[in-house]
Amino acid sequence: MLSELRGGERASGSRGGHAQRIAARSDGAAAFGHVEMLLLHCWWQERLSRNGNSSQFYEWLEVRRPKPMMRDVVANNFDRLGIPTDKGAVEHVHRTYKRLCSYAHTPIRAESFTIKNRGNVGFASVGVLQHWLVLALDVLRVALEQLVHAYPQCLFPVDICRKFGFNPPVGLYFDEYNFVPLAATLGDDAIEIYRARLKDHENVDMATQFYGSRPDLTRDQILEAWQDIDGAVIPVDPTEDPVALWLQSKVRMRAVKMGRTYSDRLGPHWQEDRRGRTG
Repeated sequence: MLSELRGGERASGSRGGHAQRIAARSDGAAAFGHVEMLLLHCWWQERLSRNGNSSQFYEWLEVRRPKPMMRDVVANNFDRLGIPTDKGAVEHVHRTYKRLCSYAHTPIRAESFTIKNRGNVGFASVGVLQHWLVLALDVLRVALEQLVHAYPQCLFPVDICRKFGFNPPVGLYFDEYNFVPLAATLGDDAIEIYRARLKDHENVDMATQFYGSRPDLTRDQILEAWQDIDGAVIPVDPTEDPVALWLQSKVRMRAVKMGRTYSDRLGPHWQEDRRGRTG
């Protein structure tokens, strides 16, 4: 989301409207890509969990299968994820997507940087800043609506370290620290509405039961479980704060995850399928 705001910074520092238009178009395309890939992520995750087979995903990844129509993706996500369609929710997704399309596909004159800025001048007007802020909030709303219903356990944070030490199941639970930005963005009222709607979801029930089946670890057991990224046990001061270690482990896990995102090869199905076609 920050890229939209950085576009204003770049534009205000440039000498001429051409650089402004490039910045606005590139940031709009970036926001468009975020929404499109997130919707497709939820769409593919739901299909993979239902079918148990990733062959169609890798066919799509290699452009051997056409991209689904976005209208069908949105309709499927609302249906399969159980997202309520009242209060114009579906229309809001389509409207946000269409507003971003004008920067990534066919330019729309009424949404151009020059028109919104009321001239080809070397600064970003209040109207342009307001446009991008409102659009950024709409993109965020679309993203959270999809993700909260795809991963409803995020609404019910738990003390992960107390049950799993420093080796938790990846991606299954939110802790109080993950929950802070989510609660701040959605607000207390929205959180309670989502909780009431999704408290009986099968993913929430499964995660809750598994969490409850684990014994509570003592402080000594938690400290004994301290490990580095390579899995080698590191001696730890018995007076060390487990919370500080937990936060440190979260930083490490995120760094590893980000590194693997841009370095890991594609999945085994893709590798085997590719060998079969090229061999």
